[in-house]
Amino acid sequence: MNLEDRFEKFLIHEDELQVILNELYKESEKFEIMLPFTLREPALEINFETLEIKINVGKNDFQLPVKTAKKVKSEISNYGDVLDALFSAGILKPENENEIINFLKNKMMEAEKFTSSPRPFAIAFDTNCFMLKVPSNLLQKELRKIPCVYSELVLEELGLLAQHKLNGIIEHLKQLYPSSAHELSFLRYCETRIARRAKMGIAEVNKLQIEHAGKTIGAKPPNNFSTLSSVERDNQIIESYVKYQEERKVELIFLTTDNNANIRAATKGLATFYIKQPTNLSNIKINYKSLTKLLYTLSVMFGYIKLRTGFTTTLIYSTWPGKTFKEWKSDLMKILIPKDIKATQNIRKHLAVLRT
Repeated sequence: MNLEDRFEKFLIHEDELQVILNELYKESEKFEIMLPFTLREPALEINFETLEIKINVGKNDFQLPVKTAKKVKSEISNYGDVLDALFSAGILKPENENEIINFLKNKMMEAEKFTSSPRPFAIAFDTNCFMLKVPSNLLQKELRKIPCVYSELVLEELGLLAQHKLNGIIEHLKQLYPSSAHELSFLRYCETRIARRAKMGIAEVNKLQIEHAGKTIGAKPPNNFSTLSSVERDNQIIESYVKYQEERKVELIFLTTDNNANIRAATKGLATFYIKQPTNLSNIKINYKSLTKLLYTLSVMFGYIKLRTGFTTTLIYSTWPGKTFKEWKSDLMKILIPKDIKATQNIRKHLAVLRT
């Protein structure tokens, strides 16, 4: 039997996921999240009495067979992806978030004190910032006023990374993880692990354009851009920001999640901030809004996840064959819920009301 034959299928925008979670919450006040590339279940637990997330998996729970082919290894998500999902959802904050926010606020205050126009400034992002949804999580409240720019080379790099498909690799993954074989089959012809992140990054660029009037810095990529290493592409992106800063007489604040890129940019004369990934994983708080973001970002990192509530297991996919860029931009998910539960009727009814 086809996987979808056993489930009711819903195509859900991230902001509509609350409808489904409300119905599943009636079955259990505890949500359990299972991930495909670890045998430890559940990988994460959501307790709504304490509003906390418990992370049950660690680095050692993602051990791989020694002889696994390199190309297959690159498609197996790991513990770092769990942390990246929590970070991208805005649940884990940068260790130096207050330092960054206070610096940017002071820059704004200094600009407002001048009677004549001061040297303008803007935030510039590296590629990983978009793949980790840094702009959405950082540019809140008064920081929304700060101009933002991104190099055309960032979009070029995201586009290159977004092209790759899984195809035959799925058969190898099914052999390594036979208990997940049925669910993994659904990812055939879908994006690779890095391509899913890249498409989420492109959607984040689009969001920056709409919500913060993000401006593209024109920078023609060299003919060999696609063959450059990631470090070489980073250098090209940094150079495009340096050139823009010099030509436009503007001060750029370069934000990056790569400390090496941070150092290279600083030596080139850019004001920089290295966004430090958090290390404190105790007492992680959550609410319904951040939960919907987490379920989406986890499904991007892993391709799909399972959400267990009581006796019901729901499948959440971030990708499927033929998913369009418009669907990526709207954070669309495919939700598969067992057909024999009452919740599906209520979900269809509530979604119909919400969408009218």
